[in-house]
Amino acid sequence: MKKIGYKILLSFSFILLNKVGYTQTLLGTYFDSSVDSFYIVTIDLDNCTACEVLAFEEFTLAADMWDFTFLEDGRLLTAENELAIYDPPYNSPTLYGLPPPGGSIRGIHLFNGTVYMFTFFGLYTFDPATNQIDFIGSWPPAMVLGGFNYEFFDYNGDLYAMEIGGSGGTDIWVIDIADPENSTLANVVIGLSTGATTLNGEVITTNQTWVQLYDFATNTNTNICFGPDMGIPAFTLNNLSYLPASVPPLPCLCETNAGSMVVGTENICLPDNAVAPFNNDESLDNDDLLQYILFTDVTDTLGSILVTSNTPDFAFDAVTMQAGITYYLASIAGDDLNGNVDLDDDCLDISNAAEVVWHEPPTVELSLTSPDVCQGACLNVDVTLTGTPPFELIFDTPNTPGQTANFGGLNDILEICVPSAAATGDFEVELLQLTDAFCTCE
Repeated sequence: MKKIGYKILLSFSFILLNKVGYTQTLLGTYFDSSVDSFYIVTIDLDNCTACEVLAFEEFTLAADMWDFTFLEDGRLLTAENELAIYDPPYNSPTLYGLPPPGGSIRGIHLFNGTVYMFTFFGLYTFDPATNQIDFIGSWPPAMVLGGFNYEFFDYNGDLYAMEIGGSGGTDIWVIDIADPENSTLANVVIGLSTGATTLNGEVITTNQTWVQLYDFATNTNTNICFGPDMGIPAFTLNNLSYLPASVPPLPCLCETNAGSMVVGTENICLPDNAVAPFNNDESLDNDDLLQYILFTDVTDTLGSILVTSNTPDFAFDAVTMQAGITYYLASIAGDDLNGNVDLDDDCLDISNAAEVVWHEPPTVELSLTSPDVCQGACLNVDVTLTGTPPFELIFDTPNTPGQTANFGGLNDILEICVPSAAATGDFEVELLQLTDAFCTCE
């Protein structure tokens, strides 16, 4: 499972906030340049853990994720040059362009049922009920003089905009929703900020590496959780938001992959072991374990497991298995629970199944009504076989070694001829090798 753990930061001298019971879910984004993807993560501020819940490849995004917000109905809004609206499960968006004067969207926030969007030219609103976009008004010139990257948050009933990436300080403006040009500068915070939102009435910010709590009274940010200890690379965390209470929790993305088996049926002669034909293509998290299973029912894999193994080798167990019955082999991966894969892991993964059938070795029995035969004559020997036809029998006689006889059924006749010059006495027939459809015995 993609679970991003944490550890206590004993080596840091930062003052850490004593966190208490956040009932809302904090969301953030980060960009992983190694795979060219944006990730939305949930962040548990009480335990300083995080997990990826949505992934968007950069070049498949309708708009770069300058900012995002979830609506009460579960839709996801992302924005840059235009507004992109994703319906669950968040695959293909609907795009909405801004009316004049246009501009790139740099901030987006759900506040009192209305979505507010920040552009260089001014404030826009988006009505989720009608999908209507309206231009409300321009900003005061001082607000966009040094830049126009802002992120919205609300506090004590007012809408605020926090400057993103400000030099020398982070401007915080209180927004006049009716007339944006009357918005006023509330505070200037020393230090960089790249994201802000409101969680349980508190203002949560980030400086790309730490998640922080902003205090209006002291105009300071206090470190809460360290991104790298949550699996979020340093200098990548941006754009904070929250999940509305009406939206079900988003499950963590699963990176656990048990790999695959070569498709086919493996026929094994007893007492040999079966070896699962694994392609060695698994992908595991740090807390994952890979094992191999032998089971009886592909429609109920977990409920029909007979054997779990740490290696792909499986021995036949005469107590629980039968020869001639088809069994299934697969790899299984998930959280390591006391040395075994946790079958209750939300990210449990099982490969495709390969078939295996164990077979009893074939047998042959020769019988005669009378063993007497004259020189130069032939004798029909009754042949009784077990196994799976067709059969091939290799045998020696005194005069002709390495003879081969083939049989199509379980009962047949083997003709043995005695040369005319053979000496009187025993004429010995030695059986060397018997092969059926699956096995060879010597």
